[in-house]
Amino acid sequence: MKKFWKINYILYRNAIRRDLKISLTVLTGSLVHLLDGVVSLAIVLIVYSKTDFLGGWNIYESLILIAFVQIIVTLHSSWTKRGTADFTEKYVRMGDYDFYLTKPFDPMLSVSISKPRVYNLIRLPFFVAIFAYSVCHLEYNLSIINWGWFILLFVASFILFYAIRILTISPAFWIVKSHSLLVITDRMQNIMKYPANIYPRFFILFFTTLLPIFAISYLPVKVLLFDPKLSYIIYVIVLTALFLFLARILWRAGEKRYGSASS
Repeated sequence: MKKFWKINYILYRNAIRRDLKISLTVLTGSLVHLLDGVVSLAIVLIVYSKTDFLGGWNIYESLILIAFVQIIVTLHSSWTKRGTADFTEKYVRMGDYDFYLTKPFDPMLSVSISKPRVYNLIRLPFFVAIFAYSVCHLEYNLSIINWGWFILLFVASFILFYAIRILTISPAFWIVKSHSLLVITDRMQNIMKYPANIYPRFFILFFTTLLPIFAISYLPVKVLLFDPKLSYIIYVIVLTALFLFLARILWRAGEKRYGSASS
């Protein structure tokens, strides 16, 4: 674990030095990411100008959900998105994955954190502020118990998002042009940022089990805002462990396929 954080420190330090030299790229990328979040907030404000509740959630509860999703997505965009994207686009096809196999560190994690993008963090304070503002304007107080479970599920949600990302990029070991699969995780946030109750039951079932994006967003925020049901908490934790296990199994199987092809 100490080695993992040391490697992250070195990669982020180098990323800061690199990003500071590419001012136009940094500015453009930051504005695009921030604009995406602002548009989401604008849509919610327009919706709530016509109604007081959306799926049983008031405007501040929905803003908390949107901000939470944006925080998760922003952290992943900064930490693992570029590395995993490069994996599907060239690492396997061009043989660059050999470099990570020779390192004394887990190759899956090495690939994931290999290309951090620090400038993506620029939008993080904005969404943290939206989250805090909305919490302060709730008509009820959140207990320490709610916050405690929420923090635990925040970590689980972050890991679950990453596990789904790994599951979507692992087919690159078998399929040459599989980068289009990245659209799955890139588009998930469009569904995640609204209360699950607004969707049909089939959608809720699908996005809570087979592609559990509601376990990343809706359930953790629901535990924070309402009665923290133990069943929700256990479900998110178990699901996170299961999907991380499946991601690891699929990655290992892909490595055997890659090793066989290389030989």
